Amino acid sequence: MLLDEKGNVSSKYQILSVPTSYFIDRRGIIRHKSLGAMNYEMMVKEYEKMN
Repeated sequence: MLLDEKGNVSSKYQILSVPTSYFIDRRGIIRHKSLGAMNYEMMVKEYEKMN
C-alpha cells in the first residue's frame, strides 16, 4: 500500500476509495482500475484479459 501523505498520487490517479487496484501492462499503460476490494477470482480474470 502506498503512503501518499500529500495526496499527490491520489490526485494524479483519481483514487476515490481505498482500496483501489490497478492492472498495468508491460508498457506502463493502465488496463484496469477497480474501486473497492477484489477477490482472487476477480484479480485472475482481469490479469488474464491483459495476456
